[in-house]
Amino acid sequence: MGNHIDVVSGKWTAQDAGIGAGVDSYFEYLLKGGILFGSPRLIDMFKGNGENILSVLTPQCCLTI
Repeated sequence: MGNHIDVVSGKWTAQDAGIGAGVDSYFEYLLKGGILFGSPRLIDMFKGNGENILSVLTPQCCLTI
């Protein structure tokens, strides 16, 4: 998930992507919001993003959802 966007044009201004600082809160809020509000949709969004992330990580990574 990229983290720099031109709010006027809507185009990404950074070609790299990551899930570190500045972006990881998005995933945190999906999960916590799903739990707090009892929203299966938010939890499904969290899980779907996690599955997509895991599908492109290197085999050496040991993350699980």
